[in-house]
Amino acid sequence: MRRSVGLALGSCLLFAAAARADGQATLAVLPLEQGAASEAYQGLGSALAGMLVTDLSGIEGLTLVERQRLGALMDELKLGEGKFLDARTAQKLGKGLGARYVVTGSYSVVGPKFLLDARVVEVETGRILQAASSHGTVDDFVAVEKDLVEDLLKGLSVKLSSADRRKLYVQAPTEKFEAFSAYGEGLARQEKGDMAAAQRAFERALKLDPRFEGARVALASMQSTVDTARAEQRAEAAKYRDEAHGKIMDAYPSELKRKKGEADDAPTLAGLALRWMVLENEDRHCERLDEMMHYLDRVGWQVRVPGRTPGGKTFEQLVRDQAEAHGFDRLSGDVATSEAARKPPRGRLEIFGSTYAFIIGDDRARPYSESSGVVGAIQGCMPPAKQLERLDALLAQAKAHEVDYRFGVRAGNFDLGTSIELYWAWIHAKHMGANDALSKRTQALLTRVADDRDAKKEMLDVVERMLQMAGLYELHQLRRLGQGEPELVRAMTGLAAHDAKIINVEGPYCAHIVKTLEPQGKAWVKRWEKSKTPFDVDMSLDQAGPNYGVLKAMGCLVGHPARFKDAMEIHQLLAGIQRYARPDKKDDDGCISAFQSAETLASPTMAQQLETMPAMGPTLAYGYLMTLYASLVGQGCVQLGDK
Repeated sequence: MRRSVGLALGSCLLFAAAARADGQATLAVLPLEQGAASEAYQGLGSALAGMLVTDLSGIEGLTLVERQRLGALMDELKLGEGKFLDARTAQKLGKGLGARYVVTGSYSVVGPKFLLDARVVEVETGRILQAASSHGTVDDFVAVEKDLVEDLLKGLSVKLSSADRRKLYVQAPTEKFEAFSAYGEGLARQEKGDMAAAQRAFERALKLDPRFEGARVALASMQSTVDTARAEQRAEAAKYRDEAHGKIMDAYPSELKRKKGEADDAPTLAGLALRWMVLENEDRHCERLDEMMHYLDRVGWQVRVPGRTPGGKTFEQLVRDQAEAHGFDRLSGDVATSEAARKPPRGRLEIFGSTYAFIIGDDRARPYSESSGVVGAIQGCMPPAKQLERLDALLAQAKAHEVDYRFGVRAGNFDLGTSIELYWAWIHAKHMGANDALSKRTQALLTRVADDRDAKKEMLDVVERMLQMAGLYELHQLRRLGQGEPELVRAMTGLAAHDAKIINVEGPYCAHIVKTLEPQGKAWVKRWEKSKTPFDVDMSLDQAGPNYGVLKAMGCLVGHPARFKDAMEIHQLLAGIQRYARPDKKDDDGCISAFQSAETLASPTMAQQLETMPAMGPTLAYGYLMTLYASLVGQGCVQLGDK
């Protein structure tokens, strides 16, 4: 049974050996051709080539050359996919590479039968010095390749030492032919540029043989290549964005430079609209908020969409034309940005439809939807508590200008004042949960629409979603053990980096816990860095909570004293955990299961094992704490107080 050596160009693979000054034999192994083989094994030559190179490169007396030289020469000779390498072509390649000998051959797979053929050609004379073949079953493909290697070496006058022979027969990428075949398919797909199919093939090879290091390396290398390409795409998209943004900001001055009562012609207002789009794209929401509020005051809180320009164009057409002139368009998926930034410029002009739309976003906006209006700028500019203060101030300003009633501005069934208050309630529910302040606001809103059937129906729908949001906030708080984003991120990044300023590894408990959690910390940081949506952020922070609890409970976070001195203390807590149970959760299926797990872990048998085998303490402590924080606390099954 044998292996074939080579590097693939198109579907061809080859490796070469170049002459060295020390007189070693120089060898070029050309692509193995597919003989009588089914379509399922088209990529097998790539894998066989790599296998053969590994074996030959380990034999004293042979020297292999870099694959880049082969690739360049094959490109020069236009030896692409499907080109059969005859003796003259092989000789020409050998001379171009400075090789003394060339190996060429083929492979066949027919049912369970596996066959390799090869021959050694002397480059200078073109004579075939050695012809060899080896056959067996696909299950014995490694042995077939090893036999072929030994036969080929006879033609090169290379005698294997005992050590070389042992090494030759011991090393093999995998013993599983299907895994090897999948690996070959991955190489072939990769050469054709089908990265998704290549990744699936490499993953299948690893699934068939988890110890197949070649497939693991190929997958990692491919992922690195893909990551690099994506990074280049993102950089290019960001460069295009920055250039267009710069042109917009240079062309249209800040609204803050305009005076109260100053009139806007359509081109000026179109430029202002583009400027605010740029500020939104770049998350410069505080600047956008200041300019939008200045504009409201300048126009006396009377926002009206411009009519047609003297040239007969609509305002949307004018914005589109000015955007195109500066190379400004929707942002691509390669740039992390808001949902609004993925809309074309002319599709982001709802705010100029009315004063209501300017503040809320558009006639369809609701608190749970993204807004490019003033309320959206407020949400992007400041933390939740400040948002509530600013919304109250905005509501007072709207009432002072009689916007609600003088203009009769309404969207759906709510006037402007009601919509601002709904945003207030929604933000409170999302970021602070339910309390008396939220209850009073929602009750007042429901009373306000009590006599309007349609408005009441819509209000009930919004309030119901709001209560769900408040419940979700409470659940997040439980899962995160009441910790905010900065503290959780600090702990997880410190864990991943093994940062001694954040993570304490002294003592057997922290040494074991940190070692156990460190891989999870590294994986968490990778996910966190890729988190783009609020859903991704919430999920990551929820996952960080139990790990934070385990680290903190045993004093593995610098600056936080341990809550438990050893596993026995945690065992005792779990043994009496029912006394901390929340009455409203006693029939919850998840809590019932969590209490059962705690009961099993806190059994007298486990206590006896701890007493007789204290070395088990760190391992049991980790399991106890994960049950406590991930299941019991994280699901709200218990209230531990200071514990």
